[in-house]
Amino acid sequence: MYYSEKEMKKTLLPWQLMLGIVYAMFMIYFIHSQSTAHAVTEVTPTVVQTPTALPKPIVLPVEKPKFLAIVDTNEKVLYNKTDVFCMAKNIYHEAATESKLGKYAVAQVTINRTKDPRFEDGICEVVLEPYQFSWANNRRMQWTTPRGSNWEESKRIARDVIVEGKRVYGMHDVLFYHADYVRPYWARAKRRLAQIGAHIFYEPRV
Repeated sequence: MYYSEKEMKKTLLPWQLMLGIVYAMFMIYFIHSQSTAHAVTEVTPTVVQTPTALPKPIVLPVEKPKFLAIVDTNEKVLYNKTDVFCMAKNIYHEAATESKLGKYAVAQVTINRTKDPRFEDGICEVVLEPYQFSWANNRRMQWTTPRGSNWEESKRIARDVIVEGKRVYGMHDVLFYHADYVRPYWARAKRRLAQIGAHIFYEPRV
């Protein structure tokens, strides 16, 4: 029995040593793998750079209307129903056969005169002022009501100018005009602006 245990111990000793080495290597591998896992799972903070200034907005240039274009404005004038009639009559008798622009130009002159101290204040007063518009010198024509498409267009343009504030761009200082087949004496003292159809329009000389 003694001999057998002694021999057995001699046999088991190398195996125990080998198991110890294997266990030690396993522990080294386990510790190394754990440290590597921790290193991989570490979160690196992300740095977000904030711009120091916001980009400036792009501002597109505003184009000016073309000379003598019909434009919308916010201009308001005092008027009543009779004033609209007087304006339509002036457009009709002065520019019934002229272009749309020619009709607006006559209306523009009428509006401009209401704001100038050399003329009357109201629209009807300007239109019916003696010796200004030739048709109005005939008293029998002043309050008659025309008919036809030209009259309907004249009424519409009168409302556009008085109520809606439509104007002819570039004619805000025009106070005078005449037909191109006459040469009035006063024209030499004015500054010629433009000719629209059969009418030549003038501004006062500064």
